[in-house]
Amino acid sequence: HLESASAGLDRSLQEAPRTLAAVRAVLSGDNLGRISRSLDNLEKASAGAGPLAGEAQALLGRLNTLSEHLDSSLVRTGDALNGGELARLPALLDELTTASRQLNNLAEELRAAPQSLVLGREKAPPGPGEAGFTPPKAPAR
Repeated sequence: HLESASAGLDRSLQEAPRTLAAVRAVLSGDNLGRISRSLDNLEKASAGAGPLAGEAQALLGRLNTLSEHLDSSLVRTGDALNGGELARLPALLDELTTASRQLNNLAEELRAAPQSLVLGREKAPPGPGEAGFTPPKAPAR
């Protein structure tokens, strides 16, 4: 065992100068300055993180409050819709459709006879069963 320990010590002693040179390079003045500046920056960043964490926590509290308000608003809206407003929707849509058709008919009449705004509607010709009705003539063959 003494021989293998001696051989290992010899290798370690041969590697020692290269290891020391590498350690000296790492611990050079420039590198030590960089390490020192990095530590200073890390210290400043961690000092600034305290207030930032407090602000983030306050923001999360406000977001939580906003979320609760939104939830309650959605519940109230759902209750209102389920409480009858939603049930009235088909009837309201039917009324809207009827009003839209009536406006469309009025627009068509005004396009066909704009003078009706001043003179009123022309009397419609009498239909079957009404006095003055004359059936249309059959086409000649």
